[in-house]
Amino acid sequence: MKINDEFPALKKESLNKKLIMYSVAAGMTLSLGAKAHAEIQYTNIEPNKTITQAENHETHDFLLDLNNDGTPEFKIFQAFSTTYTFSYSYYFYSYNSVLQVATNDGLSVMRANSVNPYVAALKSNSLISADQNFNADKVLGVVSYYDALAEGMWPGAGQKFMGVKFKIEENIHYGWIRLSVADNCGSFTVYDYAYEDEAGQAIKAGQTGSSLSDELTE
Repeated sequence: MKINDEFPALKKESLNKKLIMYSVAAGMTLSLGAKAHAEIQYTNIEPNKTITQAENHETHDFLLDLNNDGTPEFKIFQAFSTTYTFSYSYYFYSYNSVLQVATNDGLSVMRANSVNPYVAALKSNSLISADQNFNADKVLGVVSYYDALAEGMWPGAGQKFMGVKFKIEENIHYGWIRLSVADNCGSFTVYDYAYEDEAGQAIKAGQTGSSLSDELTE
């Protein structure tokens, strides 16, 4: 006679323990699976990186590698240039500008709306998704020494977020980079950046914690 046949209570207790172990294991698998499925990949730049004014007709660059694979997706740069004009009089115009350009698997950046020709300076928690306006527009800000008027949404606005989309292999991902641009566009500072590792999933500007897809299922 087997001991579990003689003592059915022991058989039931053993079965309950197995069920509990299976439940715990399944719960851990689901939890780890959800975390791996949708997670914010965040990078803090410490110390913060300030890009200073370039020499005439040169640029000072910051290369943004969102997924830290060694291949930058965007280049943000400061440029200074002087233009000379000869007519009845002699004029020269100097410009400071901060711009960005997509490289490699970088695709485009957000702008405020479909007709605004400048890169959008997003507030915290602004949504970055396929429903927003993305374009190859590259100007964050430009200032002419001739009239001292700043163009663009970034000059002197403090810390704001640039929304971006880029590719990992063949999949589109969304992310943000936090930076500030001097009021004269002579420099800019980069603070941190992040992206959503679930392809096609939206992210909020400044978001570093749970993915939006996780928040919706909680």
